[in-house]
Amino acid sequence: MTDRARLLSSTEGRLNASVLDEWSIVHFGFGVLAAAVGMKGWTFIAAATIYELAEYAHEYPAGSPLFGSKHPEWDVNVVSDLAVAFAGFCLAAWLQGRTMPDPRRAS
Repeated sequence: MTDRARLLSSTEGRLNASVLDEWSIVHFGFGVLAAAVGMKGWTFIAAATIYELAEYAHEYPAGSPLFGSKHPEWDVNVVSDLAVAFAGFCLAAWLQGRTMPDPRRAS
């Protein structure tokens, strides 16, 4: 397995080079918090995506002292950050008895 194919990263300086890293729990927590305050599903997806794009732009090309990274996020890490955040959102929404909107039905 190559360094770029790592599933977990817990070594300093390896942020953004694995599928899951130290920030994954923060993304999950953001999803839980967003659902807990009643954010709509599509609003949450848009906000999380915009944040990830802004984070990538901030870290490009040499990383960020603010986030403790030495290079921009690996594309798989960006997708996993969104997936982890969405999982937190869905779990919290499910625990509240909410469901995601059906895009096939007009609201």
